[in-house]
Parts: sequence; structure tokens; C-alpha cells
Amino acid sequence: MSRLEHSRDESGAVNERELAKTSDWLSSVINGYVGFPFSFTLDGKEFVPGEPRWSVRQGDVRQGDGSSVLPNGRGKTDEPSPCLTDREFFCVSFTDAESGLEITWQGYRYADFPAVEWTFALENTGQTDTGVIGEFKYLDLSVDNPSGEPCVIHGANGGRCGRDDLMPFSWQVPFTQDAGTRAARLATSRTLGGVGVTLRSSEIHLPFINLQMPDKCGLCIGVGWSGTWEGAVSNADNTIGAAFWINGAAFYLKPGERIQMPKVLLMFWEGEPLHGSNMLRRLLYKHYIPNLSGQPQKPLVSVNSAFCNAGEGWDHDISHEKLAPLIEPFASLGAELFIMDYGWNNDRDPDPMKVLGDWTSKAERFPDGLKPFSDALNKNNITFGLWFQCEKVMPQTPVARTHPEWMGDHRENPERMTLRFCFPQAREWFLGEIKRLVCEQGMGCYRQDGWGDIQPDEQDGRKGITQFEHLNGLYAMWDALREQHPDLIYEGCSGGGRRIDLQALGRFHWHQKSDRWYDSESDQCSLYGANLFLPGGALNIPINTTSDYAAFSGFAGQLSLGWDVLDPGFDAEQAAIQVLRYKRLRHLLSGDFYPMTPCTLDGRWLAYQFHRADLDEGMVIIFKRQPCSAILHTEPQEFVAVLRGLSPDIIYSLDYVTSGKSETVSANELADGIPVTLEGAPSSEIVYYKKQ
Repeated sequence: MSRLEHSRDESGAVNERELAKTSDWLSSVINGYVGFPFSFTLDGKEFVPGEPRWSVRQGDVRQGDGSSVLPNGRGKTDEPSPCLTDREFFCVSFTDAESGLEITWQGYRYADFPAVEWTFALENTGQTDTGVIGEFKYLDLSVDNPSGEPCVIHGANGGRCGRDDLMPFSWQVPFTQDAGTRAARLATSRTLGGVGVTLRSSEIHLPFINLQMPDKCGLCIGVGWSGTWEGAVSNADNTIGAAFWINGAAFYLKPGERIQMPKVLLMFWEGEPLHGSNMLRRLLYKHYIPNLSGQPQKPLVSVNSAFCNAGEGWDHDISHEKLAPLIEPFASLGAELFIMDYGWNNDRDPDPMKVLGDWTSKAERFPDGLKPFSDALNKNNITFGLWFQCEKVMPQTPVARTHPEWMGDHRENPERMTLRFCFPQAREWFLGEIKRLVCEQGMGCYRQDGWGDIQPDEQDGRKGITQFEHLNGLYAMWDALREQHPDLIYEGCSGGGRRIDLQALGRFHWHQKSDRWYDSESDQCSLYGANLFLPGGALNIPINTTSDYAAFSGFAGQLSLGWDVLDPGFDAEQAAIQVLRYKRLRHLLSGDFYPMTPCTLDGRWLAYQFHRADLDEGMVIIFKRQPCSAILHTEPQEFVAVLRGLSPDIIYSLDYVTSGKSETVSANELADGIPVTLEGAPSSEIVYYKKQ
């Protein structure tokens, strides 16, 4: 197989074998030929579908016809979805004759991807409390491994505010575990996730993995739960197992009570692990990331008030007087979105957190409200956005004093409370605040930050129920918000990149990478890791200088301009060039992703490629880092870029963004590698190519 042919096997193109395998697997599960991919206990007794106490009822398997009850990113929870002809729905219910507990496993198989998505609805249809439901693994899957060979978990770190945010990792299972002074032993499982009771789904690990099996096949797994989760992959006794659950959840349901469990995405792939990653990216882009202005998401060029000081810390001392002079400079650079962040609703208190829950601007900072500022932005074709921490409320705010029954205690800080979105009235109140700001103040972008926090004070037999209630209420609020304001831009944040999961991806256009900024090598690695699982443009990266090296470090995500445009020394001409470059290249981010180097923070070279197979067009982004003390200065100045995914027998035109060089090269030559010379360090280059 030629290098070019091999590279096409790494693309996100779906093959018929994968589709057939997925269809056969789901049919076998529903018809009882293989075990159901979940498990739980009821009063300590393991669920066995064939036992007489459990009656089974199957819903009709049908093509998408608008009658789904499964929450998906572009529909509403527990209500009919838009007409979906690209998937086949399934529904299987198990009812316990003794207690009336009904477990409904419901989901769909995609027709255009080898993937199945599901969730669970748990309901007490009886007259008394159910038994305690425990050890609920919403994914509990076993796969035969006759060879006993190791499997590999490919994943990424979470957005926990470190240099290694979202960097990829690969863990072999079994693996050698250091047992201290004893001889090393072989561990047969690896665990993922786990953040206690804080509702941050991607703080430890991104809740997506690519599980590489022996014999050139594997599974991509995604979790849709914006709170705590844990997972494990095991490999023992000729069986590979994958399981995900909510640690410590053990609860009974009261009569009539109903909860929704986490969402699971399972995708089958054959061949190369990168093929699985690229199929996942295509699936998420097509079926999860919300459309923007009626079209598939295109990452915009944004400005955030917190970053408009070129890296001098988080700026929350904002006002109309301070921000208005920024409008024309950023408009001239080509900005498309301006977000007022943390502090817009504060008075003159040095701690803006004291007004969380009070979503009104104050006359001390905005004498005529926010409308004059939003009007000025709109005249310059810039959308106006506002920051919210909707789940956190301070005790002294009007809503906390008026409706204490909506509030939950905050575990980390007793001076803060959590607005409990499980109460419909609480959701309606917050939606009313958003409506007022949209209609009266010209808000066009909703940026959500923060997270809810739950006191672990639930009584025995109800552990975890508060989290289920809160997150189901939060999803209902998000869906109502999107239904009422479908044209808003939605930006996600949770103290950085701590809440990126299937549920959040389906409701926000992009997410902030981290609350750690302005580290180009870290940004390069974060975007490398994220693009192995998420569509390009799904992460927000602020940049604070106009140099090629810093700007290009953010080009593989949604670009946020962290420039001090009022500084007398600011290079506006170079800044405008960088914005124009990004706009010319951003459509390529939805293409397949091909790493060209290992991902390290201190490696001399880092490079990756985006390729749009539908356009036969793409780009290579190359970084040459500062040498560490261990590297000799005589190291070669040349990087050989080996391009993948190209069409054979095609001539491509190449434009080198930094050097200005242009040339024409055949697909075979590109697949063999082209030399790119970078003088000095740090330095960078983007090679843009398209078929002639």
C-alpha cells in the first residue's frame, strides 16, 4: 500500500462494513443475542433481563420521523425532535413487577455513521418507593479478545488550568504498575474521570476516548453528562471491558418520580485509530455542534473584555467609558463578536462575585444601560455578548432573598448558593432575565461560565438524586433558551474547559479551552489534543500578541483577540493581517485532522494538518519552538511535512503564508514529504493548499 493510500485509510470517510457491523450489533442486543450494554443493581441484586420479575417491552424500530424522545443537541429534552431521517430509533423498557420501577433504554442508530447513541429514563410507576438503584453503569460493554493482546486507550486531559490542558495521552491495558518496593505488577484496568461532587465534566479528562483493540478495530466512546462521571477500561481473561458510571449514586425513586440518565455515544471503527477519531469529529460536527445563522458552525473572530489588555491579567473592571473606545479599533481589524465578561453587572464593589444572580447593569458603570454599547457594536457588524454564571447566586441578591426555596447550598463556598434549575419557576425566572437583555439591551451572544455545586448531604438511599435533578433542569433551561432565542451565539466556559461533553457540545457553538492563557506551546498542544476528538473550531483560544507564532498557535480553534488595541505601540496593520488570514482558513477546521509530530510541550517541532476531502483543500500548521538547553543549536532548520488524505494524480497549488512562497506540487510528492525551512525560533509557517 502506498503512503497516499494508507493516509486515506486515516480519513473520516465511513465504509459500509462499519455501518453493517453497527447495525448487526444493535439488532443482536435488542433481539437478545448478546447482552445489553448497561448494568445496575436493585436493592443489591444484579439486574438480569430474563428474570420473571422484569417484563420487557420493545418500541417500534423506525426511521427518524419526528417522534424521538431522546434528548439530542439540536432538539429538546423529552419532546419530539425535528424530523430526523438520518437515524433509526429504538426503545426497550424493563418494568419491575414488584415495585413498578421502569427502566427505558432509548436511542438511535445513525444511518450515515457507524454509531449508536442512547440514554435511560428511570421512572417509578408504582404506588410506593422503589428499591435502591445502585451501581448504574450507563455503559457496561464487553468485547471478546481471543488473542489476549493489550488494548490502548487514546484520550485527552481535561481543561484544569495547567500547561497540559487537553493534551492527548495513550494508555496501554494491561500496563505495568509500580508497586513501590515490591516487584512491579500488571494492572488490568485503567480509570478515567472522577471529580467528587463538583459538576465539571471535563476537569480531569475529556469525556471522549478512542479505544484501540487488537486486530485493527476499535470503539470511540463519548459521555453526555455535565457533572461527575467515572469510567474504566479493563483487559483480562480474553475480554476487553469498558464501563462508565456516576460514582456513589445509589437512590430510590418516589412514586411518580422520573429522572434522565447520562447520554452515551458508541461508534465502531475498523483500520487505523486516526480513522476513528476523524469519523468522530465528522459526526460531532454534523449532528451535535449547533448551526450558526442557519449554516454549519463557522468559528467567529471574537473579543472578550477580560482579555483586552494584552495578557495583563483578568480585567473585570469594565464600564461603558472604558470599553466604548475599543469598538472602532476592533471593528477595523475584522472582529465579529464582542463579549462583556465578568464584571458587567457589578457596581463599584472590588469583588464582582458579590452580585452573582443579579443580572442587571449598574448606573455607576453603564449610566444609560447596555443598549448604547450594543448599538455601537451593531453599527459595526459586531454581535454583542454577555457573560453569566447562571448556576451560582450570592445570598444578598434579590432573587436569593425573594426565592430561598430555589437555592441549594454551595459546597465549596458557604457564602454562595446554587440556583436549582430542577424548579421550573427558577428556570422561568432566569429565562426572563435573558429575554429582557436580548429584547431591551441588544444581547446577541450568551456566554455561560461556572458550574453548580451540590452539598453531599443527601440521605441514605437518595445519593446522587440532587445531581440528576439539577442537570436535567439545566438541560431543560438550555433547550428552552435555544428554542426562545435560536439566533443567539452560544459560548461555553466552566472556569475554563471544565464542562465539555456531549450534552454541552450539542448546545454551545464553542467552548473556552482553559482559564490559563497566553502560553503558545500549551495552546498548540491543547488544540492538537482536542482536535483528535472534537471538530476544529470547538475550542476558544485567546491570543495576546500579533506575531505569527502566537497567532498561528490559536488558528486551530475559535480565535479570540486578546490585544490591547489602545496601546500606542500596538501593530494594527499586522493584527488585521492575522484576522484576515484566519478568516481565509477557518473553513478548513471542519476537515479531517492529521498530526505530523508527537505532541509535547518541549519538543522542537510540532505540526498538524487539516484536510477538507469534499473540497480537496487544506492547510498544514508548523511550529518551531525555542530550543531547550539539551538541544544543540546545530539542529536542522528544515521540517519535512508529509501530507495525508490527498487525492491521487492531482496537482495542488501551495501558498506559504509566512514566507509568501508559492508552488505547484503533485499529490504523490506531497505524500512523500515537502521540506519547510524555518529560520530561528520561535517561528512558524502555514502551508495552504488546494487542487488546481
